[in-house]
Amino acid sequence: MALNNQALVVVLIVISVSSLQEVIEARASFKEAPSPSPSPFPSESLSTLEEVEYFIKFIIKGTEDIIDGFEDSDDKNECRNECKESYASVVDDFKKALDDLSEKLFHNVNIDLAAVSPDISKCGLCFRDIYGDEPPNLKLINDGIKKITADSIAVVENYVS
Repeated sequence: MALNNQALVVVLIVISVSSLQEVIEARASFKEAPSPSPSPFPSESLSTLEEVEYFIKFIIKGTEDIIDGFEDSDDKNECRNECKESYASVVDDFKKALDDLSEKLFHNVNIDLAAVSPDISKCGLCFRDIYGDEPPNLKLINDGIKKITADSIAVVENYVS
């Protein structure tokens, strides 16, 4: 079982590292920062609808890459299917939020984003139930997605009448 868990962590590390440069460049285009954040997620709260839209698109792409990583993996980890389904639900939630954002249906955007946290938690719960803890990179990714989601809800809340 440890080998399977390690293989999943390796897949997540590769995906995280490959996306890190994109995030650093994206943050620089929104706010000039003297040094990049060590996390692939913004260290500051999002503050504009444009940032919300950009990072939702970024999370969709990154999450689809994670799902592809699960598809390409020979890992037979017990949590693989749970995580694929969990991340697929997250992609659906974010795509609905983007559609509603483009139509300026801000109340619906918040409803769509509120669905992300329970969906993203399922993968980590599987690891905690079976292995006692979730891999650190998986926790970093999930916590980052939750942070961007919470920040996005806070920004969009300013537009709900």
